[in-house]
Amino acid sequence: MGRIDSPEDLCEHLRTAVRLELSTIPVYLAAMWSIEEDANREVQAIIRSVVMEEMLHMCLAANVLHAVRGDEPVGTLITGEHAPVYPGTLTHSAGLELSLHSFGPAALDLFCAIEHPAAVTAPPEPGSFHTIGQFYEAVGDGLVRLAPEVFDRGHHPECQVPPDRTYYGSGGRTVLVHNLATAQDALREIVEQGEGHDGEPWERFGSTPGDRRQLAPEIKRHTAHPGRNPLKSARVVDPCGRCLAVELTLHRAPGVVQLAFAGR
Repeated sequence: MGRIDSPEDLCEHLRTAVRLELSTIPVYLAAMWSIEEDANREVQAIIRSVVMEEMLHMCLAANVLHAVRGDEPVGTLITGEHAPVYPGTLTHSAGLELSLHSFGPAALDLFCAIEHPAAVTAPPEPGSFHTIGQFYEAVGDGLVRLAPEVFDRGHHPECQVPPDRTYYGSGGRTVLVHNLATAQDALREIVEQGEGHDGEPWERFGSTPGDRRQLAPEIKRHTAHPGRNPLKSARVVDPCGRCLAVELTLHRAPGVVQLAFAGR
């Protein structure tokens, strides 16, 4: 992928963004769920807050996609061949492998690798991106370049998740995207929370103050308490099992979108 010069290319990058954000969520959830109940609630809360933010990022990327796609179909986003597979490679990460680990040193190292930001001077690189931050910078450049064309085609507010109709129990907010300024607000929310490269600290994430780039030190601080170390209580077997086929049904009602999952 290089410079984004067409609405179709912009939409495909945004589809990639939705898939990218989704792919990180199971990594955090697997580690969080492996910690025995009440072993260390602080660490569980930290990881859960990051899960919530990744869900927000996926929502924001989808909102921008709906705002710029015009009459182009949304396409297949997260099912079939686009469903995340583990182990698998994190998109635009210079080959970082995502695996599902019980909480421990391997999971903590993977958290740090996911959250590693681009250097302050790193520009988007033609043809490929070494970090997620560079990828989103390229998307932002494409939005600026194509704004006169893509925002005059209808922004599909009925398909977006607006900030006034949803509950979100963590840091950040959803953005109803309808022009370049609101699209930039949505991308800024994604970048500054986790994959950013501007060096600015986040005010809060979840119930724990801090910068998501301090995720590992924050967890280590909470694992230092005697009797509350989740490394000793986490289940020792990594998540595994047969593939579960899932049928997804989208139910629409005025102001409400519900997803129904049926395993088989």
